[in-house]
Amino acid sequence: MYQLQMRVGYSQLNPEGRLSLTALLDLFQDSATLHGEDYGLGLSVLTEQGQAWLLSRCRLRFHAPMPCIGQRITVQTQAVSCRMSLLTRRYWLRDEEERLLAEGEALWVLTNIASHKPIPAASGCQTYLEPEVFPPLSGLPHRLRPPEAYVTQPPLYITRELLDTNRHCNNVRAVGVCSRYVPEGFQPSAFAADYHLPLLPQTAIVPRVTEDESGVTVALTAEGDLCMIAAFLR
Repeated sequence: MYQLQMRVGYSQLNPEGRLSLTALLDLFQDSATLHGEDYGLGLSVLTEQGQAWLLSRCRLRFHAPMPCIGQRITVQTQAVSCRMSLLTRRYWLRDEEERLLAEGEALWVLTNIASHKPIPAASGCQTYLEPEVFPPLSGLPHRLRPPEAYVTQPPLYITRELLDTNRHCNNVRAVGVCSRYVPEGFQPSAFAADYHLPLLPQTAIVPRVTEDESGVTVALTAEGDLCMIAAFLR
């Protein structure tokens, strides 16, 4: 298991003064990329090989209130399975007493940057793979489906500050876009996101928003195609 220890900073807080959802997802994403860096399979190596890990799916369950500024936390990740082009990771956030605050799971796809097609990943992740079977995160959907009833929001554009090294909207920044449509004060007990197509710069994105007894679902579409869907669950 790979882990990072740190303190919560001001820039990571939500309006309620606690670690925000996007900050938590950033910590999980950073732990995965730094895991690869420390085992010789980091960004520069992948770029030289014309490869990139793209996020396909993530699931997150909260177990306790998020930490406040200055609190010491530990972020942990473990690559638990690798099959064909797919790598499954688990994530944990713990406080300084090692109490579990949140846990997550993500499915990553190793992709050829030029062709945008999946490529075999097994040989490239054996150095840090720790095979283990974990029970599914309770109460979370395996696959998200866009609701049939929704409210269409005004279109928005993917601007430069949202991009990452893959030249499309960063996974976590996309969640930040979706969170604009979550009512103020809404505290999800879980979160899920599925990524289908990259959100490219200067593309007109049309959000479709649904709020019901299960929570808030936001689907981001471009020219009628589903790019991603995020569910903020009660």
